Amino acid sequence: MNKTLAVAVLLLGVLAISFATNNPTSGFKYFGGPRIVAKVKLTNRTASVPDSILFTPTQSGLYRISVYMSMTAPASGGAWQTSLSWTDDAGAEQLGAIAGIYNSAVPPTDYSTDGREGTPNLNPTIWAVAGAPVTYSVTGIGTVGGAYEMFMVAEQLE
Repeated sequence: MNKTLAVAVLLLGVLAISFATNNPTSGFKYFGGPRIVAKVKLTNRTASVPDSILFTPTQSGLYRISVYMSMTAPASGGAWQTSLSWTDDAGAEQLGAIAGIYNSAVPPTDYSTDGREGTPNLNPTIWAVAGAPVTYSVTGIGTVGGAYEMFMVAEQLE
């Protein structure tokens, strides 16, 4: 009898949660976690990347951008820098160095995740308005050389 009662209570709880998450009038919003909306994978690059669309939001919301850069074939002098641009409710915004890496970088610090070589990831969070593209670019600074790789992921948080 106790097992039957426990199963009935459990099923009733599952049904109640299911009803609440699927009922727009309940005020309860199910959040299944971040949703990946865009990915970029650039490998063995030896030149700049002009402004390129990462994604265009279909709805205004909060987005997290993760980036990783690494020198795969170091050289002397110069650096590579990844920038991000978007539009929020105030207007056009830009983060000039979402990641950057010196051409001469070698392990254990030949990577960048926040604009400075060998530093921990800060994952910038942005508010982007619907219909306005979020763009990125990679720019060579000084006399650039060698080869780099850059990986970027955009996630919708809200």
